Amino acid sequence: MNLRTSLHDKKAKHEKVLSCFLTAGYPTREATVPLAKAIARGGADLIELGVPFSDPLADGPVIQRSSLRALREGTTLPWVLDITSELTAELSIPILLMGYLNPMLAYGAERLLKAAKEKGVAALIIPDLPIDEETDLWNQAAEMGIPLVPFVSPTTARERFAMIDRKAKAFVYAVSITGVTGARKSLPTEVEMYLKELTQNIKAPTLVGFGISNPDEAARMAKHADGIIVGSALLSQIDEKGGIDENCQRVERFVREIKKAITCLSPTGENK
Repeated sequence: MNLRTSLHDKKAKHEKVLSCFLTAGYPTREATVPLAKAIARGGADLIELGVPFSDPLADGPVIQRSSLRALREGTTLPWVLDITSELTAELSIPILLMGYLNPMLAYGAERLLKAAKEKGVAALIIPDLPIDEETDLWNQAAEMGIPLVPFVSPTTARERFAMIDRKAKAFVYAVSITGVTGARKSLPTEVEMYLKELTQNIKAPTLVGFGISNPDEAARMAKHADGIIVGSALLSQIDEKGGIDENCQRVERFVREIKKAITCLSPTGENK
C-alpha cells in the first residue's frame, strides 16, 4: 500500500496519523537509525527525515541547532538517501524526506527523484517550494510517483485551496501558525477555526504541524485534522551529550505518549 492509499484509508476510518520529524545526522550520524527505530516503536505512522541545511528559514532554534550539528557531523543529502534506503528495508512505516530546495536543486532534480524512487522515499516535503513555482519538479515528481507535499498556512488565500488540493498526491501539510517551527505551550484558539475551514474545503488528508509540544496539544489539534506532525518537541528529548540508548528511550517514550493522546480520538477509543 503506497502512502496516498494508506493515508486515505486512515482518513476514511477516522484514524489519526502521527508523523514525526527527525533531523538526519543529529546528534550524530550513528544515532539516526536507532532513533528512527525508536520513533517507529513508539507508534509513529510516518517518519520525516530532515535533510540538514545551513539556512533553514522556516525553522526555529531547536531544528536550526540540530541542522548545524548534523552538518558538522558531515551529513549530506546522498548520505541521507542511503540511510533512508536502510530504514525502508527495516521499518514497515513510510519514510519521507524533508528539506529545503537549494540542496535538492544543487544535487539535481531528476537525479534526486530517481534516487528517491530507488531508495524507497515515500514523499518529499520542501517548505520553500510553492505549488506554482518549479513546475518542472512538480511534474517530474508526479510522473515518477514521488508525491510532493504542498503547504497551507493561516495566511493562505482561500481561493488557492482547490489548487493545493489538486497538488496533494499524499497529504497537505497544514502550518498551524504564522512563524517558524518550535514547540509552544499552547496554540491560539484561532487555529481551530482555520483547520475547520481547511478540512471543509480540502479532500486530501490534512496533517497539522508547527508548535505541537505535548499530548494535550496533540489531541486538541488532531480533533480538527487527520493527523499531526511533531518535530521540535521530539528533538528536544535528545541530549546531545547523552548516549544513544538513553536518547532512544526518551524519544520512544515521548512518541508513545503523543500517539496515545491522539489514538483516544479514534472511533474505537482504544489506547495502545
